[in-house]
Amino acid sequence: MGLVIKEQEGIDLLNKVEKVRQLSKAARSGNKAKFNELKKESEKKPAVRKIKDSIQSNRDGWDLPTDGKIISKYNSNSATMSGIVVDGVIGQDILASSSGEVVYAGNDLPGFGQLIIIKHSETFLSAYGYNQDVYVNEGQNVKKGQKIASMGLNSNQVPCLYFEIRRSGKPIDPLILLSSS
Repeated sequence: MGLVIKEQEGIDLLNKVEKVRQLSKAARSGNKAKFNELKKESEKKPAVRKIKDSIQSNRDGWDLPTDGKIISKYNSNSATMSGIVVDGVIGQDILASSSGEVVYAGNDLPGFGQLIIIKHSETFLSAYGYNQDVYVNEGQNVKKGQKIASMGLNSNQVPCLYFEIRRSGKPIDPLILLSSS
């Protein structure tokens, strides 16, 4: 049986996530007054503080690694596909969503084709699957927006990117962290 959230709990959670997004946006924009106001308010709420602390552990933010439509959304109940799938064209650039160190580049994990995993902090990892060509090596440091691969095909021969973010080893919905620019 899946997680059951009452309507009000869901609304409260969405409000908390929105506060964190506002805090993150204020921090990125340099609006110190707004940031300090939101920070003070969020520190009173433990759940918001925990999410905020996790986001701040990755200071340069997150971007969608490629252009395209999200054709498969995050599913917390999936044992193997705990990310999103973005469509595109073969050979399209795949960019590092955030800065970090490449800790894996290869095709040893079945179902993901050429896969890249980047460690962004002690808390966050990101994974990029279905790549045609890989332009980075294990141990290499990459910057946010750096070209790391080109888009390939999934097992159904559809050009796309599988993208996943893990916090403390557990998959999370990438859309929560992606920049709202």
